[in-house]
Amino acid sequence: MAEASSVRAIEARYRHKNGSWRTINVTGVNRLDDPNFGGIILTSHDVTERKKAERELRESEARHRALLENLPDFVLTVDRNATIQFVNHCFPHLSPEDLLGKTGFDFLVPERQEACRAAFGRALSTGESQSVEALDIFDIWWACRVVPLTDDGEIRYGMIICTDVTEQKRAEEAIPEEQSLLRNLLSLHERERQLVAYEIHDGVTQQLTGAQFNFEAYQQLRSETPDKADKMFETGVRLLRQRIGETRLLISGLRPPILDELGIVAAIEYLIHEQQPFHGPAVTFTHDIRFDRLAPPLESAIFRIVQESLTNACRHSHSDTICVDLSQREDRVEVRIRDQGVGFDPEQAEEHQFGVRSIRERARLLGGLATIDTAPGKGTCITAELPLIEDADSSRIVEPVLRRDVNPS
Repeated sequence: MAEASSVRAIEARYRHKNGSWRTINVTGVNRLDDPNFGGIILTSHDVTERKKAERELRESEARHRALLENLPDFVLTVDRNATIQFVNHCFPHLSPEDLLGKTGFDFLVPERQEACRAAFGRALSTGESQSVEALDIFDIWWACRVVPLTDDGEIRYGMIICTDVTEQKRAEEAIPEEQSLLRNLLSLHERERQLVAYEIHDGVTQQLTGAQFNFEAYQQLRSETPDKADKMFETGVRLLRQRIGETRLLISGLRPPILDELGIVAAIEYLIHEQQPFHGPAVTFTHDIRFDRLAPPLESAIFRIVQESLTNACRHSHSDTICVDLSQREDRVEVRIRDQGVGFDPEQAEEHQFGVRSIRERARLLGGLATIDTAPGKGTCITAELPLIEDADSSRIVEPVLRRDVNPS
């Protein structure tokens, strides 16, 4: 027999007269030892709605937790002291255990803490969400939304929703630099156009005009004074030959015809032959490639990188030798220009010399990378690695006049 006055509670389900199932909490009190009562007292409470509310609350919490854990954003809750109480998933470089119980501001760089503290304080004092940008100690930029949370009508916590905007910030920071580079490129192209115009006006045009005058004088004098006419004719021919040679050099400086006709290897060999100064450094060229022709923009970029590097090395390196290497690495093509000269500070050079920056940008614009390994007294090694893009049109036809220009008799 059960002890006197013992209490026991159970939950039970029954079907209501309307057909629905209800949950009741039944409590039984044993009063068998009471001579005035001698029985068991049963009481029941309908807890259907309470159980339903508890179940819905658990399901809601589970849904919200699953939602938070699967959000790409980093979400954390903090108390009024900014002590971290909850994180939805692992933070880059840190586990949840590394964060819980710590002050959130301690993970921000000092220069961003004041603005973040101010936004956090406004959210708790005004009850309105605040937005602020934060930079953490791992150099990650976050766009943060601080949402105040109430408990019994009082703001006790804050939820901070953080979105990684590092790439966006880097892109924004790069815009002024890109704009400056574009201005420099446009300025460089304009200067090149001016130089070509001056060369044509002051050189080609004037000497062609001189040749024309000599030939016209030859026509007038050949019947009266043949000897003098022959001299005028010879002078005209000499002027034409000089202009043809200078025009070839002018064209080669822009884009050598041999690059279109025979490809990058022949163009580099031609460039070395044309640029190597008398009594200047000895330039060697080696190549290890399997491709036939590259896409024209790629060939042009490689040619310009070699041209710029050779020009700088011949003018400033004071090196006795310069080595140019062209090689193929699976789906990449690599060009390297090395000297044993005086070297330079690449950071200062990039500020004052556009050529160094143009080498990097030509590689970058084609999805590659150019590195400049140098220091004062160390020598210089410029390496450009570019994606290997072969020429889709192998049937390009070059005008015969270009062949005559490249290989003059």
